[in-house]
Amino acid sequence: MGAAVCWELIRTRTVVRLRDRIRFAMTGSNWWGGPENWPLLRTILAGVERANFRLAAEAPVTFARMLGVAVLHAGQTGRFEGRFLLVPGRRLNLRYVSAFVGETKIVDREGTVLASVSREEGPGIALADVLLEPGKPSLDPDPSSFWIPDLPRFHRAYWKHQNACGKWWYAAHGPGKHGPGAG
Repeated sequence: MGAAVCWELIRTRTVVRLRDRIRFAMTGSNWWGGPENWPLLRTILAGVERANFRLAAEAPVTFARMLGVAVLHAGQTGRFEGRFLLVPGRRLNLRYVSAFVGETKIVDREGTVLASVSREEGPGIALADVLLEPGKPSLDPDPSSFWIPDLPRFHRAYWKHQNACGKWWYAAHGPGKHGPGAG
């Protein structure tokens, strides 16, 4: 069995790491949508949000086709609220209200969705009989590309921003740290 979480499903290196080594993949994501409480930005980024939903929906299917194995994908669903760090190395943040994208799916080794639960349906369970034996991959990743899909510029910038903020926060507040917000 292979495992991949969230944006690992759209990274070329994940496919390279797992290809020809697994019989099926167990995957999941906490892929989230844009901020519902920032109305101006939400309006400006409506196209980015549609692309985000499409990427999340397609990721398990493309992953199955590139690996030639069944993918059992659990997508987190529901609303959440948190804080959004604006600048790495600074505590400057804004309230962030959003919802997870969802999209739980069982995909066979050819990339056919056998069962699914959409974000609109909310929490649920997908059930299907699926062959857990590898087949032949029907898609090849571009080994020169970091990402499998052609990620929109906004998504690439967001990835870099979130990694920079997360790296700083974890170094300052991760395990063994005793500052405000540590836990």
